[in-house]
Amino acid sequence: MNAPVAAPRVTASAAVAAEPGRPGASAVPESAGAPTVPVRADTDAGAGAVPRERSATPRTGGHGRRLRVEDLLAALVEDGVLGAEQARIETQNARLSQARRHALVALADRKLVDARPPHKVLDLDALSRWLAQHVGLEFVHIDPLRVDVARVAEVMSVEYATRFGILPLEVRTGEVVIATAEPMLDEWVTELEALLRRRIVRVIANPVDITRYIVEFYSLARSVRNASRNGSGTLQGSSFEQLV
Repeated sequence: MNAPVAAPRVTASAAVAAEPGRPGASAVPESAGAPTVPVRADTDAGAGAVPRERSATPRTGGHGRRLRVEDLLAALVEDGVLGAEQARIETQNARLSQARRHALVALADRKLVDARPPHKVLDLDALSRWLAQHVGLEFVHIDPLRVDVARVAEVMSVEYATRFGILPLEVRTGEVVIATAEPMLDEWVTELEALLRRRIVRVIANPVDITRYIVEFYSLARSVRNASRNGSGTLQGSSFEQLV
């Protein structure tokens, strides 16, 4: 399976300005009253402190490349999650598939069984948690009811979020938490840190959830802005509760 051709480069500054009236770097002000944590760390991802990013390149492929099923299978064997023979068979199957899906989704559809007791099926959440451990990042469940949608939507445009498959989850004092399911694609980190003047904290999330909430968060943020401009009282806040 070949890595997809990279899209034309779009700078973060251009992406943030993609929508009319989109604020620039000053749109995310330093504030002592930062919002409460909008994500719940998965306690199964590891006991104790949140793991640090590994300095060495993990077995999930090179930097600047999207995850591939073959790379994930090799890493699963390395971590003892899959047996070598099962991974060999699945690698052959992966080479026969031309479907353009996220590699984690493709593996979850295979309904692989964890080689470690109690031998549970490796669904998408289980594979996402494993990936987070493998690359040394925190895994989070996205809780839309605790996200300040209007504020996180100011971090970047929907086009930029879609291009890299990333989703802002929280704006803290001095840093922004952003979910990704492509840990080897990190060129956007340097761009956003320079633009926002804040440290970017990457976390791993289920790729299907990221895709879903990119659409829903930015749709809500746009509705809130439009209601505010029109003087409508229909949408008074930026809570996701208004969509559920």
